[in-house]
Amino acid sequence: MAVGAMNLARKQAIVSRLTAIEELAGVDIFCSDKTGTLTKNEMRVADPVMLHGHSEEELFTFAVLASWLENNDPIKLPLFHYIDEHFPQLPLQDYRQREFVHTHESAIIAMIEEVDIFAEVVPEDKYRIVDTLQKGDHIVAMIGDGVNDAPALKKADCGFAVSNATDAARAAADIILTAPGLSVISSAVKVWTYRMLRREGIA
Repeated sequence: MAVGAMNLARKQAIVSRLTAIEELAGVDIFCSDKTGTLTKNEMRVADPVMLHGHSEEELFTFAVLASWLENNDPIKLPLFHYIDEHFPQLPLQDYRQREFVHTHESAIIAMIEEVDIFAEVVPEDKYRIVDTLQKGDHIVAMIGDGVNDAPALKKADCGFAVSNATDAARAAADIILTAPGLSVISSAVKVWTYRMLRREGIA
């Protein structure tokens, strides 16, 4: 694991808990904060870059489903303006926006497993999402940047703090990225999955 930590350091990622590297091989769910982690926290919609098999309409559908127009959030309002300008007929009413409810734990686990985007969540919600997935026998990684991500980063089996993360997020994370981007995470998962398969005599 020490060798793995050195390899990650060469890719500009600092490991603060060695066992987290090994746990990467078993991660089956990645959770990530959005604002400041996957986005730059700027009030602007850039030209979208589409992956094969996905459309611009699909991209912005999921973007606005993760936002609430009623909140008048200045960071998210540009999304709705973009939709109004480019996709005024987008059938947002066909989608369901769900909230946490007080119900049986197994039902909450099932609900979280089938949902891809959680919007307007507070730190307690992020922690609860990670905790609930773990109770459902998932190995969970969490990526974040802010103070509000710290509890979930600490709770996750493997927590990543991005390069612009706050001190609180860095302190809670197992691996701290020191350069922009998330590609090092993908590389680390591939390397450690391969090593675990070799250890088990599969690869």
